Amino acid sequence: MKISLTLLIPFFLFAGCIVTPSRNTRDISDYTGFLPIDENTMIYWNPQKKIRDYKKFFLENIEVYPNPRKKINPEDRTLFTNWEPVLYEKTRENLKGRYPWMDAPGKNILSVKIRIYDIKPFRWLTSATGTRYLKADTATKGSKFYVECFDGKTKELIFGLATLVPGENYMAFQDPELIPNVEEVYIQWLSFLRSMLNKSLEIPNPLIPDKPASSTSPRQ
Repeated sequence: MKISLTLLIPFFLFAGCIVTPSRNTRDISDYTGFLPIDENTMIYWNPQKKIRDYKKFFLENIEVYPNPRKKINPEDRTLFTNWEPVLYEKTRENLKGRYPWMDAPGKNILSVKIRIYDIKPFRWLTSATGTRYLKADTATKGSKFYVECFDGKTKELIFGLATLVPGENYMAFQDPELIPNVEEVYIQWLSFLRSMLNKSLEIPNPLIPDKPASSTSPRQ
């Protein structure tokens, strides 16, 4: 699976049609206000604040398959728990550079929370009239990567990105031997996440109209 920057184009096309999809009852994710990039990816930008207002990051502990739809046995849970700090270090390494990491959340710091889930409960479809709508999808198998970026002080959601990696080869929650498959595509997804965050420094938030430049009349 490879995620391309060309996905940015449909994102801006959808910027004017915010949707309020159903909440996923098996995890704490709330997709209110998210926009579809493609059939497997949704994005959220805060309508009042911009990512470029933040200059530093704090990465919370990464969670792997929290609250799964099927109970995970203790042995496998231990494997996933041991995998979490590995993903944490790889995430810091892949996202470092433009955004320095802090040791604690706080004012003017973007707090980043990443979780890997065992399924994607939504599917974007298009009706015959061209209307986009959300349908619950319990048949699709795979893993879902989900990141939320909060204001480190107020806890307000500033940015979110949710991507499904479909396919039986990514069902590590049922077979831990598939962990390398999920980790490989997770690293690719981090590059996509980084590109979106970097783009946010260059492209104004389309949900926030830019203020017109003030003009001064020449002196007579």
